[in-house]
Amino acid sequence: MKHSDTLNTFSSGFIAPPSPKPISRHLMIILSIMVAIFTIGVGALLVQQHNHLLEDRVDLQVNGLSKDFLVLLNQQSAGLSTALQLIIADPSVKNDLIEGRRDHLLAKWQGIFKEMKKENKITHFYFLDKKRVCLLRVHKPEKYGDLINRFTAQEAEWTRKSSSGIEIGPLGTFTLRVVQPVFDGNTLIGYVELGKEIEDVLNVLHTYGSNEITVLIHKEYLKRQPWEEGMQMMNREANWEQLPRDAIVYTSLHDRLPGQMVSIVKNYSVGHDPKVTKDQEILYNTKRWRASIIPLKDVSGKEIGALFMMNDISTERSEFIHFLIQNILIGLTLMGLLLGFIFLVLRRTDTNIHLQQNSLRESQEEIDTLAFFDQLTGLPNRTLLLDRLKQAIANSTRNSHYGALLFIDLDNFKTLNDTVGHEVGDILLQQVAERLRACVREGDTVSRFGGDEFVVILSGLSKNETEAATVSEMVAEKILASLNQIYFLGNVSHRSTASIGVTLFRGDRMSVDDLMKQADLAMYQSKEGGRNGLSFFDPDMESALKKRSLLEEDLRRGIDECQFVLYYQAQVLDNSYITGTEALVRWQHPKRGLVGPVEFIPVAEETGLILPLGDWILKTACKQLAEWSHGSCTEHITMSVNVSPRQFSQSNFVERVLSIIDETGANPQRLKLELTESLLLQNIEEVIEKMVALKDAGVYFSLDDFGTGYSSLAYLKRLPLDQLKIDQSFVRDILSNTNDAIICKSTIALAESMGLSVIAEGVETQEQWNVLADLGCHAYQGYWFSRPLPLEEFETLLKIPTNDLSSEKA
Repeated sequence: MKHSDTLNTFSSGFIAPPSPKPISRHLMIILSIMVAIFTIGVGALLVQQHNHLLEDRVDLQVNGLSKDFLVLLNQQSAGLSTALQLIIADPSVKNDLIEGRRDHLLAKWQGIFKEMKKENKITHFYFLDKKRVCLLRVHKPEKYGDLINRFTAQEAEWTRKSSSGIEIGPLGTFTLRVVQPVFDGNTLIGYVELGKEIEDVLNVLHTYGSNEITVLIHKEYLKRQPWEEGMQMMNREANWEQLPRDAIVYTSLHDRLPGQMVSIVKNYSVGHDPKVTKDQEILYNTKRWRASIIPLKDVSGKEIGALFMMNDISTERSEFIHFLIQNILIGLTLMGLLLGFIFLVLRRTDTNIHLQQNSLRESQEEIDTLAFFDQLTGLPNRTLLLDRLKQAIANSTRNSHYGALLFIDLDNFKTLNDTVGHEVGDILLQQVAERLRACVREGDTVSRFGGDEFVVILSGLSKNETEAATVSEMVAEKILASLNQIYFLGNVSHRSTASIGVTLFRGDRMSVDDLMKQADLAMYQSKEGGRNGLSFFDPDMESALKKRSLLEEDLRRGIDECQFVLYYQAQVLDNSYITGTEALVRWQHPKRGLVGPVEFIPVAEETGLILPLGDWILKTACKQLAEWSHGSCTEHITMSVNVSPRQFSQSNFVERVLSIIDETGANPQRLKLELTESLLLQNIEEVIEKMVALKDAGVYFSLDDFGTGYSSLAYLKRLPLDQLKIDQSFVRDILSNTNDAIICKSTIALAESMGLSVIAEGVETQEQWNVLADLGCHAYQGYWFSRPLPLEEFETLLKIPTNDLSSEKA
């Protein structure tokens, strides 16, 4: 089928859109309205964004001002603390405090205070006794003896170290105080205090910033007369009635507070809620300012005032207005140009509409090609394949002819990709596609299903099933022969094979999914048969797959519900003396009864369920071995446990075995792990390392089914084995097959030369026993002595006298 046929299948007729010329005028009006709305919206958005940015900047400045204020206070406190340490270091200070000698202190420190006042703007210098009674105020020596009960003094007493913080001074101003306690041993004898007004800190904040600052104190913490005295002393206006609840103690403004600022302060005073008055804009000195509030707390954490900051935003506002007007004009110009361009395009559209219709048809065909064809090979893809298969089924229903579905998978394609690269692999896929096209009729479908998988649909074969199968087989053989030819992939020559699965169909009895599944199952049967072949779908194949799936589900449930039991088969010496047993697992299925290991062990190996199952077997066997160690008839018994290669290859196998031995209390010298020869095909160094580790713990090893695998004598001599086990296949025909007898004799001789014991399994008759004994074998296992028995029956067998065992089994 050609591409055009596919396009006819999937595409309907193309209807040309009407010419846009009649609606161009209306479209231009709509566009103009949209532009106007867009312009207004952008302008409003810019204004809103500018306000947000301005608020964010003011917030940053407020936060910065708060941090700078704290930093300056800490620096001042540190300087005062250093001065206090120097004062305290003078021994006479302590003596004078003990003696209460005010005059002596005054005489010595009056001059120093004046220097500190001049250089560092210190406003007071106190000596206080331990009752917080002022011994001396250096700056006012005529006033002493009054009580001073400040938080800084209390904190210094509690912490026994220097304390500092902002407090309200006696004149109603903010004062930075630093107090150093003085101890005589463990006895507090007094304090030394330095203090200064924070006006210089506020001046620094104002000097290094572009903000105007005003500081007020809540009037509830002030007394009118001291406050008015303090303001007059600092040459400031002292109008107690100016504000309702707060008194201004500092302002950087040269003029009176602006009216709007006074209103903000009053509102703040009434509600004490900074959110109400934060970031309000005011006019002052022909400029626009943004006023913000920072609460001020004293050293005890109590809010006693506020710091008002006025930030000049007039410049930013005017700049933004110019920016907004400029961008609006630019935007309108660009929009006008865009509208003019759109108008020209619309007028030219009517002229080019027929060319566009043709282009659309071509584009539609290209889209269909991309949607339904593989881009690498040009073959129909999965989507088109499924549609073709539906059509083939429908045609088969109408004409009663058989069709065939071939599922083709390239063998070892991944190896080619990994060795020479994906580019070479792509070339191979392209050549495979060409060869497949050449092998089928024009009306048949060849599709790339995905990766290295191809599907062929053969339609209209025959009404006779046998004839249809014959034709399908011929086409499949032709495809195999073609794909087996050498490929030249650039500089690389390569041979490739394929596996093909074939299923026939007629009518609509089978769905598309079921047919694909059948062909896929047949292809995997070809893979399992050795690759480079073809297989027809067999209903028994699907039945076996479902049966296996149900078995796997049952097996998982059985492991979860502990439906398994151990049977025990005796291992005896020459005189029929039972020396050990092999633990053999059985499945006590709730519906099927007792199930032998042949039915479920292969599935457990393939699915990985052998790991939890093997773990359970080993733990159960070790528990039983530990119980037998306490009985006189069972304490000598050894326990053989089979270990699968998958179980042995686990990285923590050694640790798991030792953990089970330790958990169950089993004697490791009575535990024998049986390994198969297939284990030696793995990393032999890792195998030896694990065996040596367990061997050092006392565990014994037996090589099971010896002679059936591919063990090398070079490896065999390096393994820390204790026993070789002759496989029952050699024992079964030892009386009639000379080669089996020779193999048994050679195994016994090999074991003897390597210092290993040997045991023969599958001994079912007296004659087999006699021949093995004549060959030098001394240990046996088989039905002649005992079948695998449940625990209770095996323990009963152990109580039978040694000489009666053979006759009992006979």
